[in-house]
Amino acid sequence: MDLRNQQRQAAARPQPQHTARPTASTTDFRPAHTPKRSSGRIWAIIAAVAVVVVLLGGLAWWKMGSTAPASGQYQAVFLDNGQVFFGKLKNTEGTYLRVEDAYYTKKQDLPADATEEQKKAVDNNVSLVKVGNEVYGPENSLNIKAEQVLFWQNLKTDSKVAKAIESAKSE
Repeated sequence: MDLRNQQRQAAARPQPQHTARPTASTTDFRPAHTPKRSSGRIWAIIAAVAVVVVLLGGLAWWKMGSTAPASGQYQAVFLDNGQVFFGKLKNTEGTYLRVEDAYYTKKQDLPADATEEQKKAVDNNVSLVKVGNEVYGPENSLNIKAEQVLFWQNLKTDSKVAKAIESAKSE
């Protein structure tokens, strides 16, 4: 009787399901509609993106780092106190910027009782003064503290200031 009880209990127990072991062809558990991507293709895309990022970063660094003044041209140097100097900028690195062959602008002085017409005429009449013609007799160059410079620009060779400097040098 024990044998029959054991057989009934065994029949009542759920039997384990025997599944086939996966073979090499059934190891991919992705849905059938998803295309396979090769790892080589992914690495090629990653490498291409990395090259583009490096090139763009290098271009941006080069553009920001190219602060040398154009040789053969004059520059305008704008200071934080409102002064502007014109000349050949020789140094844009370090604590001081050097401006050689320097000039600045000067408006004509007017008497206190000047008319509006005289004031308008003088506003358009600005003269260029060579650094070095001052009473104390300095050289014709300036060393300007870099932290006082707001910005500087290259002047076109045909600008009014560049032409005025060239004509003043030839006199």
